[in-house]
Amino acid sequence: MAPRLTARVGGFLAVAFLIGAPIAAQAFTIGGTVSGLSGQGLTLRLNHEADMPINANGAFVFPTALGSGDKYTVLVTTQPNNPEQICTVANYSGTVPNANVTNVFVTCRGNFARFAFAANFGDSTLSTYTVDANTGVLRSNGYVRTETGPQSVAVAPDNRFVYVASASNIAEFSVDGGGVLTNIGTTATLKVLRNGRPADLKIMIESSASSASRRRR
Repeated sequence: MAPRLTARVGGFLAVAFLIGAPIAAQAFTIGGTVSGLSGQGLTLRLNHEADMPINANGAFVFPTALGSGDKYTVLVTTQPNNPEQICTVANYSGTVPNANVTNVFVTCRGNFARFAFAANFGDSTLSTYTVDANTGVLRSNGYVRTETGPQSVAVAPDNRFVYVASASNIAEFSVDGGGVLTNIGTTATLKVLRNGRPADLKIMIESSASSASRRRR
C-alpha cells in the first residue's frame, strides 16, 4: 500500500495517499575467476551476449547485469592459443540469486593428449586408455572388439573418430567425451599387406588453400 498523509481540516479528517515513482528492479552481475591462463585469445560468453575477451588470470565480471531469478549460462567461445590451451568452466549455469554471482571458475591447462589406443593383433581388440594430464601415466578404459588381426590405428584430426585397420577391413569408431568407443561401421580395404599385415593407416589433413590449388590445375 502507498504511504498516506492524514490531517484534520475544518473538523474533518483528510487522508491523502502519496504516490511515488515505481521502484526499479535490482540487477546483479555474473562473474568469477580465471586461473592457469598462459595463452592468448580466450573469450567467454554470457547467455546470448557478445563475447568478452579474457587477457589475464584473476577476477572477471560480465558487463551485462541480470535480474534475480534470471537464468545464466557461461561458455568458452574461443580457446587460447600461443600456447594452445583448453579452458573449462565450473558452475557455468544457474539461476541468479538476490546477489551478484561470483563463483564461475574458468580453469585453463595445456592442450594435452586425453586418450590413447593400442591395437591387439592376437585377440582382435583395441585397448583404450585415459592419459593422466600431470604424469602421462595411462589408466585402462577397457577394450572394444575390432576386425580380425588389427594392426594400425589412426585418430581423426578433430579427435571424434578412430579408425583401426586389419588385413581386409577398417573398423570405424566414434569417441565420446569420456574416451568410450562406439562402432559406427566397417569399410573393406584393398588388402594391401606388408609382411602379411596391413600397412600403416594414416589420415591426411588438407588445407583449403592446397585443395583450391589442385582444383585449378
